[in-house]
Amino acid sequence: MRCPRLRLISPALLLLAPLAAGPAQVAPAGPVVTVPARIPADCSVDVTAELSAWIAAVPNDTTLTFPAGACYRIDDSLRLTDRWGLVFDGNGATLRAVADTPALAQRRHIWVSGGGRLVFRNLTIRGANPRAGTAEEAYRADREFQHAFALQGVSDVRLERVAAYDVYGDFVYVGPDIGRGRTFRWSQRVTISDATFARNGRQGIAVVAGEDVLITRVSIRDVRRAVFNMEPTGDRWGARRVRITGNTTGRSRLLWFSSYGRGYDVDDITITGNTMQEPSGVPVIFVVAPPGGRRGRFVIEDNTFIVTGSPAPGFRFTRVGHVTMRGNRATFAEGRRMTAVRLIDVPEAVIQNNRFCGAAQAVEADASSRAGVSGTVTQCR
Repeated sequence: MRCPRLRLISPALLLLAPLAAGPAQVAPAGPVVTVPARIPADCSVDVTAELSAWIAAVPNDTTLTFPAGACYRIDDSLRLTDRWGLVFDGNGATLRAVADTPALAQRRHIWVSGGGRLVFRNLTIRGANPRAGTAEEAYRADREFQHAFALQGVSDVRLERVAAYDVYGDFVYVGPDIGRGRTFRWSQRVTISDATFARNGRQGIAVVAGEDVLITRVSIRDVRRAVFNMEPTGDRWGARRVRITGNTTGRSRLLWFSSYGRGYDVDDITITGNTMQEPSGVPVIFVVAPPGGRRGRFVIEDNTFIVTGSPAPGFRFTRVGHVTMRGNRATFAEGRRMTAVRLIDVPEAVIQNNRFCGAAQAVEADASSRAGVSGTVTQCR
């Protein structure tokens, strides 16, 4: 086991502050229209086509409201392509998928491609996954893209006080516009706030081609894979200036935060003030860049973590340019002799004032890593 090379922490390094993710800028929409009364609002029949036709007929810069407590059955995707300035005020309504056949494998419940200045608020999505959650059978490879909200190549989008349950895919997927004949572009300025997500079949919130993303005051539990996922699918994909702050998480089967995948363009990721109420797999935070390069800066401050399971390290960073872990409290499983933080090819790391309660050691670093460690303890009272 290698011991970390310790050094004094540079004052300039201590002054580094995470770049704040810019919130979505959305202007108030103009006219207000309500779902037509002719569309059944009791989930008795599939109304995907009727809702889609109504949305298509509404002009840009409009607020679309739903009756309070209504339930609309959508067995296919509600698709928005290149729409601008729409506010979907759910008013407590539910969009529910009932049918579950191979022909519907590629649906996304709300699927947005291009466009922007969009708001979805006070709206609940219920998927058709009868085994959603952390069990093995929650994941279905043939249905893994059935996300509650799929945002692809969008700009300035807010999800406010939304909820999603029992989907086969992710609760929220933030990715690129990759439709046939369309220009490849990342999503930009996406805010997810005050949301509730529970039981799914894949990732919690995935940002795989997005920048300036804010995830705040969200409750997420019973996630089949990782709670937060930033694993680029291709070399042109990635995540920049993502802020994960003030969220509460329950159990997940795999990791709490995962950044594996292809490419190096994952940078300025800030994780602050989050609370784990139930454990995930370990490492809790797992960042690995492909060989030949490094990913950018990760700042992890003032979080509460639960670290259980295998004797793997609680937090692992491989080929990352800069890591700051400051003011975190992590409770480690007794008797596991776990290392709190493992650094592999991390040239700059600040590990300061953390309480890694029950860990065997605070930091393990290879010869190519440099860690400034201060004020961090493993024995807590």
